[in-house]
Amino acid sequence: MKITTKAVFAMAIITIFSQGTSCAQGSNSSTSPSTSKSYSWGNLPAPTSKKSDSAQNLLDYIKSVQQKGKTIAGQMDLTWNPATDMAERVYKDTGKYPALMGYDFMNYTQSSNNTTQTAEAIAWAKGNYKYDKKYSGRKGGIVTFCWHWRNPLSPDKKTGSQDNFYSEGTTFRIPKNEDSAEFKAIKKDLDKIAAELKKLKDEDIPVLWRPLHEAAGGWFWWGDSGKKGYLALWRYMHHYFTEEKGLDNLIWVWNGQSPSWYPGDEYCDIIAWDEYDASKIDGDYEILAGMKKDKPIAMSENGRIHENPWEKWAYFMTWNDDNGYYNFWSSDKHNPNRKKIYADSRVITLENLEWKQ
Repeated sequence: MKITTKAVFAMAIITIFSQGTSCAQGSNSSTSPSTSKSYSWGNLPAPTSKKSDSAQNLLDYIKSVQQKGKTIAGQMDLTWNPATDMAERVYKDTGKYPALMGYDFMNYTQSSNNTTQTAEAIAWAKGNYKYDKKYSGRKGGIVTFCWHWRNPLSPDKKTGSQDNFYSEGTTFRIPKNEDSAEFKAIKKDLDKIAAELKKLKDEDIPVLWRPLHEAAGGWFWWGDSGKKGYLALWRYMHHYFTEEKGLDNLIWVWNGQSPSWYPGDEYCDIIAWDEYDASKIDGDYEILAGMKKDKPIAMSENGRIHENPWEKWAYFMTWNDDNGYYNFWSSDKHNPNRKKIYADSRVITLENLEWKQ
């Protein structure tokens, strides 16, 4: 099934997310499983590269925010419809802009539609976003990217499906053989995304980089490939981007949705969770806190914003509107307290963002 709207994605998340949560609750292991020898391309030296000054400064700031009992307000952009301005919708509702905007490389590999996310992220970070004329606060905020990674060998050779990232819609899985067509396709896609991330690096823009998300749930091909393949791919991507491509502007955000899928401290800077069931948010935090990592804890995707997000989350990231039933930001059904939360002094919006690049 080709995804043309986040509504379909949201529906799948709501119906199956509890499975991912219960999977995570089944393990509190804080150790990093070894990569299987069958994925030899994933057995790489430990990372050696340091972060850029701006990336390290941002990571330190995020740590300080959580230590002070505050939280950074984040809002996800609408990837497939550039005409829908989520930052503006937040402003019109609250009189404030989020401090953090989320973007997606969904359409940068197999699909060529709506590839404006890199430019929009640069504009947001540099303060060149088209702010409301009444707004007189700070310009320039924080950016994060995820990647709904479409089948690297699209169309699928068995199902015929185009551009699918759901495991049920493609037979593509993480290959064990480095010489395979599948691995070469992965490498080609990584090169494309590295080129986009370099555009941000060239502007000295740090990126909260959240790849291979929700893996333990199994609904994406990189998760349905299994834990060992996922860990190998995460570590390979980390090595390739940081050591070979020199992308020192990346802050690596992990939300594998199960502690046993954790790639290791040296491969991760922030641990996070995605949750669309408000009743499970507190439990999600306890799972991450139980890993006992000296790292910020974030809500990397949410439907309803936690009632008191500053008590737990370094930042939250409300999902976008699809201009229909799943209007995660603007619907009172999903976020009835959004205005109250944005008005709280413990919530860092763009106007009171203190981080200096």
